[in-house]
Amino acid sequence: MVDGITATLAAVVYGGLTIGLARSWRRRGLGWTMIVAAGATALWGAVGALSVWWPSASGILVALADYARLAAWTLLVVANLRAVASADKSKALTGWGLSAVILLFVMGVASEVGDAAGVFLAAGLSPIIRLILAISALVLLEMLFSATTGDLRWTFKHLVIALATIFGSDLYFASEAFLFRSDSGLLSPARHLVHIVAVPFLMVGAARVRGLALDVNISRRVVMGGTMLVGSGGYLL
Repeated sequence: MVDGITATLAAVVYGGLTIGLARSWRRRGLGWTMIVAAGATALWGAVGALSVWWPSASGILVALADYARLAAWTLLVVANLRAVASADKSKALTGWGLSAVILLFVMGVASEVGDAAGVFLAAGLSPIIRLILAISALVLLEMLFSATTGDLRWTFKHLVIALATIFGSDLYFASEAFLFRSDSGLLSPARHLVHIVAVPFLMVGAARVRGLALDVNISRRVVMGGTMLVGSGGYLL
């Protein structure tokens, strides 16, 4: 019952955020990535609520919506990275990051569909892929934070806080699913509440990024974020 209420609340809150962003922000560049991410989270909450209130709904839809949500927020980070990266090598690095996110998303969807279809090789792959995707999201987020300085870091501060909260919860529940071979965390009320708590930071971050002049040159290069990678590995150990 509680998970259904929190899922419904998350769907309503992010649905409102999506509409607000679509009405107030230009639907191009960074704008559309934020709108898509918020919309994917609203869909994730709606599918989660549907599976609770109507248990006959396919459980695979919850997993697929969860992949779409995580991939959408990660693509938002990649889009912001490409916006602030100035060096050609930095652009190439973010390009590889984008390719990795898309590949992991496709692999995750394929593993869920294959698992539902009873394909032996797909069994048990989904928790591993979700864990890798969560760690990749945190690494990319650290790269975004490292690529900013001064006023630009102030601009991205709230967005980074919001996404670190979301990705941190994803890492926790993905590691639980990987270690204990359970997908029960997909509908955990805590996950929905974490996303709801992040909304005020997302709203402030969206307002600041929206007013950012992206034609400025960033002297600092985007570098691979090692702190999150080491930290995630330490947590799993």
